[in-house]
Amino acid sequence: MMLFIIHHLSPLRVLDRKTIEKALQHFGTTVNGKKQAACTLGISLAILYNKIRKYHLLKE
Repeated sequence: MMLFIIHHLSPLRVLDRKTIEKALQHFGTTVNGKKQAACTLGISLAILYNKIRKYHLLKE
C-alpha cells in the first residue's frame, strides 16, 4: 500500500514551481504582485526572484 501512495507523489521542485506559477497568476507579475506572492508564500522577494529564474517562469 505504501508503494502505491509514494508512486503518486510529485517531487518538491514540481510542487514548488506549480505553487509559484499559481501565485504569480493570482497576484500578477508586477513588482507589487511579486511582493504579494512572496509574502503569501512565506518567502523573501529575493528568493522568489531566484526561483523565477531557476524555473524559467517569466520571459525577461
